[in-house]
Amino acid sequence: MNISTLISQHRKKYPYQQAVVKPLAKDKFGLSSYTHLTYLQLEEKSSNLAKSLSLYNVSKGDIVLLFIRPSLEFSIITFALFKLGAIPLFIDPGMGLKNLKKSISEAAPKFLIGEPKIHYLRPLSPGTFRSIKYFFSTQSSFLPRTQNINKLITSNTPNTKCLSSNLVSENDTAAIIYTSGATGRPKGVIYTHKTFLSQLDLLKKNFQYTTQDKDLPGFPLFSLMTVALGVTSFIPPIDPTKPSQANPKKIVETINHFGISTASGSPAIWVHVADYCKKNNITLPSLRAIIMFGAPVRQELHELFEETLSAGTTYTPYGATECLPVSNISGKDLNYLKKQNKLDIGKGTCIGRAFENTKIKIIRESNDEIQKITNCIELEPYQIGEIIVKGYQASLKYHLLPLETKKSKISDSDGGIWHRMGDLGYFDEDNKLWFCGRKSHLVEIDNKKHYSINCEDVFNQHPDVQRSALIQSSLSKTRIVSIVIERKDRKTKLSQEQHNFFKQDLLNLAKKHKHTKDISTFFLCKSFPVDSRHNIKIDRLKLANIYSSYRNEAL
Repeated sequence: MNISTLISQHRKKYPYQQAVVKPLAKDKFGLSSYTHLTYLQLEEKSSNLAKSLSLYNVSKGDIVLLFIRPSLEFSIITFALFKLGAIPLFIDPGMGLKNLKKSISEAAPKFLIGEPKIHYLRPLSPGTFRSIKYFFSTQSSFLPRTQNINKLITSNTPNTKCLSSNLVSENDTAAIIYTSGATGRPKGVIYTHKTFLSQLDLLKKNFQYTTQDKDLPGFPLFSLMTVALGVTSFIPPIDPTKPSQANPKKIVETINHFGISTASGSPAIWVHVADYCKKNNITLPSLRAIIMFGAPVRQELHELFEETLSAGTTYTPYGATECLPVSNISGKDLNYLKKQNKLDIGKGTCIGRAFENTKIKIIRESNDEIQKITNCIELEPYQIGEIIVKGYQASLKYHLLPLETKKSKISDSDGGIWHRMGDLGYFDEDNKLWFCGRKSHLVEIDNKKHYSINCEDVFNQHPDVQRSALIQSSLSKTRIVSIVIERKDRKTKLSQEQHNFFKQDLLNLAKKHKHTKDISTFFLCKSFPVDSRHNIKIDRLKLANIYSSYRNEAL
């Protein structure tokens, strides 16, 4: 089954229901105007565009690099490609120019559909785009072999070619989505139509999406999922390359004006929304669910939303580009656990129970390739190890990276595949999964392992600490477990008195817990480097390079 078939089905059942809504400027009465696509319009325009693109020889199996901001056109173009059996290639522009150029060249797309900004790069880096045969821009262009995609969307194309959507099987590649490269090299994850359909099934069942919902997706690709579910998707007032800079006032106004019922995105977005609502005594009565993903969510954020969401709650599904969703827990459940004193400091982050038909194991961690599941040693509850997952929502391989695929996949005896998440965690006695950090962020010295999330949680309790990061530093070639602190006031220079009091406070916190009592080295950082996609994952490896020795000033 082709994922675009779902749009055809919605068109038959709910032709005049809004599929995508784009809020516009306010009128003189202070009311928001908007433009939209119904499912009838989305189906007709995507089918028409698919026929137009076929005249340029875009066909099944062709990789099409897509650089389009959230818009009505984004949905039309993406579903047109699905209808053709072509493969949209999504690469995060925030990964940096070097990684961006390398990823494009590596993926070898045949076509490019994008905004002018990406086309400006073509003359400056022709080698990056050498595999591309034809280009499409959202505006008219003077560059050769370039067509205006919006003209194709609005043109009436004769039915000269039959669409191949019925010829696409669920095991065919639907899309290639690149990881952000936050914890390693960016990699193209292959999604089949079955991968997408499995994810949709899990999302619909667990978050109870209906055609009556109005969704505000803070992450562009999530909008494709909700539209495919028959949910009206509103384009948020957010720059997708800078989610942490989103204006909370505009987000709140959109939610309350249109009666948004579900929303999603990085915690970097929602922490500002929660603070704004608290300061201005605002509630969000229409919102029944905020789904936050991309990094561990601190308990304080769930508690902030407890009063703001008078008819709903928060959710923090766990997953990765290669496998999502994996597990889930609600803010209500976490708040209950806290009241039962089951969220002890330094235990890690509780990320809930596995989704339906999803298997999770905790195995003894290894940096080596593991070929078969029989080679793994499964750990008991409360033993921290490597998280591996098996389910239809998990991707089977990376695009053109067979060695990376071997490193991240484990064969099962039934022919299935387990994905290695690259994360560390454990199960408790109630079969809830707890997250303890990335494998690459583990600091092990003298046979003692320090897990990033568990250690940082201890120091995050200090009222002056915004967040902290576990790193390894060194003194005279001796490796030292250290903590980098980002203060709430962003200060990196303290008076001698402030210095003494603050450091003593941190040492006192460290001594209260067995796993942190040996930590006595601290650094101050004005602002942590974070990932480009969600603007929330701390780049601990970069911090380790910055504060690698005592030549940098320690606290």
